Amino acid sequence: METLRQDVRFGFRSLAAKPAFTLVAMLSLALGIGANTAIFTVTNAVFLSPIPVREPSRLMRIETSDRVTKSSNPALDRSPVSVLNYQDFRAQNDVFTDVAAFIPWGVTLSGKGDPEPLPAQLVSANYFDLLGVGAILGRTFLADEDQKPGGNPVCVLSHSLWTRQFGADPGLVGRTVTLNSVPYTVLGVVPANFKGTVTVGDPDVVWIPLSMHSQVMSGPAEGLYKCSGETAAFIPGH
Repeated sequence: METLRQDVRFGFRSLAAKPAFTLVAMLSLALGIGANTAIFTVTNAVFLSPIPVREPSRLMRIETSDRVTKSSNPALDRSPVSVLNYQDFRAQNDVFTDVAAFIPWGVTLSGKGDPEPLPAQLVSANYFDLLGVGAILGRTFLADEDQKPGGNPVCVLSHSLWTRQFGADPGLVGRTVTLNSVPYTVLGVVPANFKGTVTVGDPDVVWIPLSMHSQVMSGPAEGLYKCSGETAAFIPGH
């Protein structure tokens, strides 16, 4: 034990004698630890930790392989499924238990202090049912709440957004929040560990029906609606 103490004291004296070297070594160590922590965090979120949904091993993401795009740009081997293709997939589906769509986007929350940008997801009404994610407060979307263009001004909030922005107020359900200058009725709040099918990103998420795409993807972005999107599906049970 005494030998260990002597070695430690000798090490500190050596470092104190060369402050420049010690500073560089400490900075290098800090950067190395920080970089490894960041890489592990991303790897753990994307590859090691399944998203908190019912039976994640049965969940699939559907992508499109476009021969025309692939031949002109080999890097674009796979691309997201368009909304029109999603509609065809769901209408003609005889393989999967169900098929749902989601489009990651963004909205601006106003009416509570300074306007604040928020991550949003335009989703089909069956999105939460397909994932097996229920609300801890209120409810999620009904089957017909993505049908009427511009006629379903309702939303579901993540637990993080509900807690941080609205103080975990249970009375928020049934009231309205203003997103992109449009009032939306809050239907419910989902569990704390769920922030959608995008595994890396801000946990303060709001979900809006696909039928509200014109109000969310305003201006030139609206032209992207029919050619953008992601599609998830459940394979049949065994």
